[in-house]
Amino acid sequence: MSNKGVIYKQHYACFSCRKAFKKTNLMEVPKQHVHIDENGRIVYCPQCGERMPDVGLDFKPPKKDDAEDWKEAKAKISDTLDYAIRNSNLVNVQSRRKLKKFVEEYDQKRAFAWVVEK
Repeated sequence: MSNKGVIYKQHYACFSCRKAFKKTNLMEVPKQHVHIDENGRIVYCPQCGERMPDVGLDFKPPKKDDAEDWKEAKAKISDTLDYAIRNSNLVNVQSRRKLKKFVEEYDQKRAFAWVVEK
């Protein structure tokens, strides 16, 4: 059995409330109902109202009462290029040039942050 053509719900997490949610995939939402800014799709936590990042399909949320694991999970995923691309408006842009520019800028910021930390 093949999963070809299957559209999965997008996974979001609120690191303040320590909860994970699944929302309708962008491909299934009419364009006029999707809110996107420079940080990607705008999805708010239903409990606290804070903006939630797209954490990807592979995110396994820690138990709600394990604050240390949530802190570690946030640090791990927010430090990846995949996370940065998913949470930018480039997920809706088909231009390879824009994506390449974004990746280069992201790498430069990371390199600079690494030098500053040392």
